Amino acid sequence: MLYKSTRGNVENCKFEEALFSGFTEDGGPFVPSEIPLISEQQLVSWKGQPYRKILNNLLELYIQESEISRNDLERIVENSFKNFSAPDMVPIKELYSGVYVAELFHGPTLAFKDLSLSIIGNLLSYFLTRRRRHIIILVATSGDTGSAAIQSVAGLDSIDIIVLYPKNRCNKIQELQMVTVQDRNVHCFTVDGTSDDFDHLIQHIFADWNFAKEHNLCSINSINWARVLVQVAHYIYIYLKLCVHVDEMVEFVVPTGGCGHISAGMLVQKMGLPIRITATVNMNDFVHHAVTDGNMSLQQTVHKTLASSMDIQVPLNFERILYIISDGDCSKVKVWMEEFGENHVNQLPKNITEKLHKVLKSFRADNLTIVSTIKRCWTENKYYICPHTATSLAYIYHNFKEILSKWSASSSVTKYVCLATASPAKFPEAADAAGIPRPDSHLEEELQQLPTRCDYMRKEDDWNDIIRKKICQLTSLYNKKE
Repeated sequence: MLYKSTRGNVENCKFEEALFSGFTEDGGPFVPSEIPLISEQQLVSWKGQPYRKILNNLLELYIQESEISRNDLERIVENSFKNFSAPDMVPIKELYSGVYVAELFHGPTLAFKDLSLSIIGNLLSYFLTRRRRHIIILVATSGDTGSAAIQSVAGLDSIDIIVLYPKNRCNKIQELQMVTVQDRNVHCFTVDGTSDDFDHLIQHIFADWNFAKEHNLCSINSINWARVLVQVAHYIYIYLKLCVHVDEMVEFVVPTGGCGHISAGMLVQKMGLPIRITATVNMNDFVHHAVTDGNMSLQQTVHKTLASSMDIQVPLNFERILYIISDGDCSKVKVWMEEFGENHVNQLPKNITEKLHKVLKSFRADNLTIVSTIKRCWTENKYYICPHTATSLAYIYHNFKEILSKWSASSSVTKYVCLATASPAKFPEAADAAGIPRPDSHLEEELQQLPTRCDYMRKEDDWNDIIRKKICQLTSLYNKKE
């Protein structure tokens, strides 16, 4: 298995290179050169296996044994989940007949990103130890990615991590989970802007290929290929837990910001898993317009919502979605993305939009809908959900009569799974807004007792200059230690 750019100018790269790179030299993200198929026989043989084993099976399809031996890969997977509170990793709750919630948030920072970033931290460490290298990870976060990335690499001598998050746009717990980490290799910046603003900054820095190579820059935002790959395992595990037979249909309802989970779902569709996907968004609805009518255009502002991790206008993984839906036509993807890059507007061809409709739906939930959904779920089920998960359950409520009528007629129809992407304990203000009791958690109080450490970048500052100087400083300090 080798990797290439979605835009076609970079090819024949090993997994290690895809792991350590954010964007390729031509500006596109990495994708596999071919997508392996999973047969019904393979799915049957995987049924009943724990999450760790299914993830290991999946990684073996995408990582050559010459890069990581099978024994080492198994050890990496096993060691990555020691700090998870749920023995089965992804508990699944049934809310209504045929409607389930898959809890992806039982890692150390109580967010789904822990599932992939715990693995990535160990994969990075594996290669760095062999190569005796140092890397600098650049992360732009709208919420949970920053804390999960920090937890995955904190204290490692071979890695420094720089995290940028938007001032007053993360909730208090998300921010405290980042700035209270005191390890010397962790460097947080709160920025007077939106996550899209510094997504563009990071993309610009990575586009300076010589600078990125000189300082061994790496991204583990959702653009990182390994993050998308690990998220494929969620779909397979949940599907096999819910289905008696491997030809049943499951619709996954997925809260999305950067479209990492969506591109993983579309990848596993291509591999042969019989699923449908609905992407749910908040009022930052680029994905909704792109899916419904092929209109790739940015709003003037990024709206601040209760589902703060989804406050994104430029979903970096949408390029991977275009690659998959165009059957790997790199030349078309390159044209579409270059046009979008120039004007922040592009209209997808009608045939591509029609193909997209066959495999992906979308739904938009505003703040009022998020709040009412949180309240309804508590009232009817005594079950807490976070505001991001609420966007997915809102889709179920919007289609509730139709879904329940099908299930009253037959239990063999489509099952629906809402992916719960964060613990409701991280969002007590959402419970307040819904007028329900707060989840029983002392997380915020405990974090507030810890010392904090963070730098501030104002709107008028030269962000590019500040971050480049920080990168140069970290490289220099590491070289002196060596």
